[in-house]
Amino acid sequence: GYNNLSFISEIIMEKLTPFKKMSKQDKIAYIWDYWKWPIIITILIIMVISSVIKTIATHKDPNLAVLMINSHSKDVDTFEEIVSTFQKENYILLNANLSFSEQGTPTGFYLDDTVLSAELNSETFDLFFGNGEKYTFCAEEGFLIDLSTVLPENVLSRIPKDHILYSTVGDRVEPYPCAILFDECKILEKYYPEEAFYCGILYNNPNPETAAKVLENLLVK
Repeated sequence: GYNNLSFISEIIMEKLTPFKKMSKQDKIAYIWDYWKWPIIITILIIMVISSVIKTIATHKDPNLAVLMINSHSKDVDTFEEIVSTFQKENYILLNANLSFSEQGTPTGFYLDDTVLSAELNSETFDLFFGNGEKYTFCAEEGFLIDLSTVLPENVLSRIPKDHILYSTVGDRVEPYPCAILFDECKILEKYYPEEAFYCGILYNNPNPETAAKVLENLLVK
């Protein structure tokens, strides 16, 4: 056993001796040749870990998330302006990428139906805007809350009955108001130019108070 250890030590010393005699530049080149991939992999791991830590540290949840179908604009600035009237800081999430025909079939990406279903069930979005049969179908399926529970009576009572979309989901016997029809809305004109659209609040929304304030803001303007 001793002889084996002695032999191994001699080999190591033989390798180290030439290394000690190398110049600084040669030592760097030698280390790079033999340890290039471990060094690269280590750097990549450090970069990934740093990126994850930064993402976690800087992540913040939106205080309003808006889902739109058949929108003509993807700008969040209008919703930022609305929310800023009653909140100092706001971070708005907007998905306005989905489009459907009047009959409710996808007119853009063929998987828009699947994406819409996922978004409606994600518990991420607060307000839901849109028009056509796809929107009314979603409303009738119970994705929108009873607006009488979040809007003041004096605001809701001023809306014509034919501008209110009703739903009777679950055990509810009486239809309840779940969306408001806007014939025109100057502040949202770029999203639905010369088009009527509905707006409702999603059932599993994370920001009910903000969503209700935005909807009330749109109704009184």
